[in-house]
Amino acid sequence: MLYVMLKYMPIVLVFSFMCITNTYGQTDKTDNLVEAYLDSAFMDKANGKFQSAIEDYNKVIELRPENASNYESRGDLKFKLEDYRGAIKDYTKALGISKGFILYRKRSSAKFKLGDYRGVIKDLTMVIKLIEESELLRNRMGKYLQAAYLNRGIAKLNIEKKDSGCLDFSRAGELGLSKAYEMIKRKCN
Repeated sequence: MLYVMLKYMPIVLVFSFMCITNTYGQTDKTDNLVEAYLDSAFMDKANGKFQSAIEDYNKVIELRPENASNYESRGDLKFKLEDYRGAIKDYTKALGISKGFILYRKRSSAKFKLGDYRGVIKDLTMVIKLIEESELLRNRMGKYLQAAYLNRGIAKLNIEKKDSGCLDFSRAGELGLSKAYEMIKRKCN
């Protein structure tokens, strides 16, 4: 039986590949275009040509609007260009497709740059919730959790919520972020 399976495995693999590709074995033209634009965006980004990379992502998004990572990548470029509102729009669109704590964290950074401290607090609350709900994330993303508490505390201080902000600093310290205790000494006592 094992011999029969091994004998016909190459045929099964070829058949599977043919099912994925078009009838004549060529990949879909849209996939090729997307790949070309993504390659171009990667190279442009690596060379500091952020505007050109954004234009490539615009084309990718036209072809594949359901892919959250394309909005995220374009948002990252807009952030680098200090287009914080544009970055927030892209991160929000990506979050509508796929929820992830990294997207909330990135969006909170853009909101912080604009002074939207209430928005920062909401997004970092989601970061904290998503990480704390997952044992895997709690164990692997401890630094993100520390930073989320610290930065949420800073945002709270900016809207005159000193007690709550200082409690966030304390929680960040409990999680191992020594910088949080420095913040408590400077801002809370």
